Amino acid sequence: MSLPALVCKTGKTYDREGLVRWIREHGTDPIDRNLRLTVADLAPNLAVRDMVEEFVEDNYDADAHGPLPDVEEVNLDDEGQEEGKEEGKEEEKEEDFEYEAPPRPSTPPPFVPITVPPPTSPAGLRVVSTVPPTHPSQPSSDGSFFRFWPNDLEVAIGGNYWSDVPSPDELCVNVKGGGGAVFMCKNMRTGKVGGVIFWGAMGSGDAGVGCFNPAQHAEAGDWMAGDEVVLLDYTPSALGGALDGLVASSELDLPGSYSLGGGGTGWNLDAEYLRFGGCGIVGDWWKELSVVITFVRPVAVGGVRTDSPPDLPYKVECQTKSGDWEVVKENCQGNTRVGRGGGGGKLSSKAVRLTWGSTDLHKTNGLSTYKSGGGIHAEVWLEL
Repeated sequence: MSLPALVCKTGKTYDREGLVRWIREHGTDPIDRNLRLTVADLAPNLAVRDMVEEFVEDNYDADAHGPLPDVEEVNLDDEGQEEGKEEGKEEEKEEDFEYEAPPRPSTPPPFVPITVPPPTSPAGLRVVSTVPPTHPSQPSSDGSFFRFWPNDLEVAIGGNYWSDVPSPDELCVNVKGGGGAVFMCKNMRTGKVGGVIFWGAMGSGDAGVGCFNPAQHAEAGDWMAGDEVVLLDYTPSALGGALDGLVASSELDLPGSYSLGGGGTGWNLDAEYLRFGGCGIVGDWWKELSVVITFVRPVAVGGVRTDSPPDLPYKVECQTKSGDWEVVKENCQGNTRVGRGGGGGKLSSKAVRLTWGSTDLHKTNGLSTYKSGGGIHAEVWLEL
């Protein structure tokens, strides 16, 4: 198993060469024959590949069996769509296996937003249309994409910042350049939950466009005009009591500056995109991510708010007056309260370092994907 492939619909992993051959011959999952699959439903399983490579390094006897053959790399941006050709088969072009968007009307229907009632949740907004913007990457108007008013999104997130200015190349495609925002959302009509990409209208105030992440796999019927989209990390119950009595540093006009604490990020994005309201970030190749948040003066650190799932634990460190890093709490899951406790007084520091040992793509719940990018978010909360 030199190229482990994950079936995104089932979570099972197979050898890629054999699985692709099966899909091309049968069009189904090897175990669940009622589940239709295409090559686009596969993703490289980096964790299993690391395990295989480690096992081979520890156990393979090169003296007895000769050097290992080279393994062809898979381009993750194309999700390994270029496959080795089977002997005796006519050569097939790469585009035969690229994602095929639904047919687009030659003349798209006009964008006529409907009048919608207010959302039932303070962290919700309404879909006003499913007609996409006129754009070279224009998707179908079959409900795979939705339109919204940027002001409604601003209200749903409490008037906080969000990235409203995607580049023309990113619109309806990805957020790999940092344009657009990713939030964990729920469609209240369908109950579907996952990472949702929001692209603004270049700061113009015109209707923005959104879809489930990744854009290339957005499904017909995901959205209908009038649907309520709830941003789950902004609901009254989202903090879960962990940060009661604390205040977001951004609300105290102390947002801090974000920088990398070591290593890199996916798509080489700046650490600033870890802020809520941005596209989010992950570690390089979805591995370790370390970010330092530095304040203009010492602050009373009380906790960390993050949308990283419990399966992605992280460590919190504070910088001492001598410049050393003191571990405050390890194996943190989700929103976490930190402090000295036991009457030890407030935890004062000018810088906080957050480190995730892994930002495994398959554990981000759709906040990050191969095709459209995105990632997790975090901010420091303070004691008053």
